[in-house]
Amino acid sequence: MQAHVQAEQEGPAANADSPVIRIWAEGIDVSQGAAAMTKELLDKFRARISRALQSDLYDVPLTDRDGKTRTFASLKGKTTLINLWYTSCGPCRAELPYLQKLHERIKDRGDMQVVTLNVDQNEDVVRPFLDENRYTFPVLFAWSIASWVDGVAAPSTWILDAGGIIRVEDTGFGGDGEQWLKRALAQMESVRSNGP
Repeated sequence: MQAHVQAEQEGPAANADSPVIRIWAEGIDVSQGAAAMTKELLDKFRARISRALQSDLYDVPLTDRDGKTRTFASLKGKTTLINLWYTSCGPCRAELPYLQKLHERIKDRGDMQVVTLNVDQNEDVVRPFLDENRYTFPVLFAWSIASWVDGVAAPSTWILDAGGIIRVEDTGFGGDGEQWLKRALAQMESVRSNGP
């Protein structure tokens, strides 16, 4: 797993009032080294997501690009890769074409799915971006749960088993899209095979 901590904020995080897409700086001892910092960030990420999925947030309706509502609870029953992104995030933009390829490979399967959470504040920016890039993967507009993703880096990915339990989490994009694609598909297959 990789964790990338960017010195500059972009996108929604650039707004000082926005709680979205910040790395936890408080309470992290920077003298402990990169490996320990990465582990601590991922531990905090996992705790944050786990709390959210076991709370009332699990049933909060989120709107997709067609105006339909879905909840995290509705994702149960399939191995699900969830990816968090926003339009002005450079690593997100680099990763999204491979997320589209993954979606294309598994979209007709009944046991796996890809769902993305977009945390841009303005949906009117997102829709043209999706159309321009011909992205067809499912998108849930998640700005309404901004406080939930407070402290989570983008892009972030986690894989849930059919029972809705997080089995894999990752943050950042390493730059090798084909490797990312192979690893994501293998992780989803492994989670599916091992079941809830």
